[in-house]
Amino acid sequence: MGPREKALRESAAENFPPDGEGYFRVPLAQNALLGAQLLDSFEEALNGWEYAAQYKGEFLAKKHGDADDIARLRKLLEAS
Repeated sequence: MGPREKALRESAAENFPPDGEGYFRVPLAQNALLGAQLLDSFEEALNGWEYAAQYKGEFLAKKHGDADDIARLRKLLEAS
């Protein structure tokens, strides 16, 4: 579970006792949960890509534009 999903579940538990799971039966809440999960997955994938790019070597990383792509996608993630 990523940080966005965890925060959403904690908020649901606080506002919809006892555990907040009833909240996620509502379609709009299911979409919010899915969105949080997708953003967490996207961030995890970017972290993996960034880690792997370190081992490509400077020539290949520059040739493939990894740093530029990762930076662009991180901005997109931050805006979401």
